[in-house]
Amino acid sequence: MQKKTYQDLLLKYHQEKGTVLTLLQDLQQEFGYIPEAAVFWLAAQTNIPASRFYGVTTYFKQFRLKPRGRHTVKICGGAACHVKGAVAISKRIRADLGLSAEDDTTADGLFTIESAGCAGVCNEAAVLSIDDQIYGGLTPDGAIKILTSRQGVG
Repeated sequence: MQKKTYQDLLLKYHQEKGTVLTLLQDLQQEFGYIPEAAVFWLAAQTNIPASRFYGVTTYFKQFRLKPRGRHTVKICGGAACHVKGAVAISKRIRADLGLSAEDDTTADGLFTIESAGCAGVCNEAAVLSIDDQIYGGLTPDGAIKILTSRQGVG
């Protein structure tokens, strides 16, 4: 099934310049991330080294090498949020969800945790967003209550 999808994507761009970028964009669109198997299969089919595909995926922030969770939690890292406890909120969320420093998606695939730039609502610091809905005036306990309420949603 997936191999057929890889073949369809390859046929679409086989003779075009910029093949690596466009193939990766379509893979991301199709799967929500760049599967390792797809990179090696495409590298073999195109005679483009897998390292070139990985070079592009690590250069552009838009690409993900791991599946995302159903809900994306972005913790504001702006100055006001930092001062109002964003680091403590992030640590608490990661601890309660069982995420290591290297992991950003929970084992059950429910949440992906990301740090973000200023959310632009500094008067509400500290803030986080879940699927682009912003929650402000948070403490670590308040952030956990919001996440707990979202665990059954979605």
